[in-house]
Parts: sequence; structure tokens; C-alpha cells
Amino acid sequence: MFIIVLILGYLSFLVAGWLVTSDVSVPLVAYFDPISFMIVPLSPYLITTGVTKKFNFDESGLKLFGDLCIGCAIIAVVLGIIMMLYGWGDWDSEIYYKNLGASLVITVIPLLYGLTGKYLIVLPMIAYKKNCLNKPIN
Repeated sequence: MFIIVLILGYLSFLVAGWLVTSDVSVPLVAYFDPISFMIVPLSPYLITTGVTKKFNFDESGLKLFGDLCIGCAIIAVVLGIIMMLYGWGDWDSEIYYKNLGASLVITVIPLLYGLTGKYLIVLPMIAYKKNCLNKPIN
């Protein structure tokens, strides 16, 4: 029963994302950016694996992974803002406003990945390990 509630909780985020993108005629693939994916979930996972010397994280490893997700996301956003400002060049209002939206979208995606990694993956895993794995089986 509780697994169904858990699945519905995660599906609600996918449905909400799909509804938002369909409302503005943008495909759901707009949330996927391979460079952001390498920076946020992949880099923190590899760093945490190297530090803990384990592929299966305990509670402290999961906390480190979640914190690194947020930290790498902030670093990626700052890098994106730097590249966005550097790429503008000479002032031209048509090019400025045309490129601003797309540049901001790409800049904010790593933050979405970091928040998703910490609050939708890591924290539920920590709670699961505390609530389900530490209980004795009758």
C-alpha cells in the first residue's frame, strides 16, 4: 500500500512537469541537459564514491551526496551565469532578449537537478533506511 503512495508521489512531479511544458508548447525533453546531468548528479556521486570508498552509501554517504548535489548545482549555475554574461558581447536589444530566455533556462536546469537529487532522492532514501531497515522483523 505504501509503495503505491510513494510511486504516486513521484509520478505527481512528472505529471506536473508535463503539464507545465505542454501549457507553453515545450517538449518534456527540455528538462534534460546532458552537461548539467554530468555536473550535478554524476559528479557528486563519483566524488562521494571516491571519498567513502563504497558504491552503496550509508546515511553519512547519502548526506554527503545530497550536500554535494546542492553545492555542484550552485557552482554550475554560477558558471552558467558567467558564460551567459560573457556571451552577450555588444549590445543589441533583439539578440539580447531572444537569447536571454534560452540562456536562463540552461542556467537554471542544474539547480533543478541538485534540488531533485537532494530532496526527492537522498532524503527519502535516508528516511527509508531509518524507518524500514532498522526495524526488527517479527
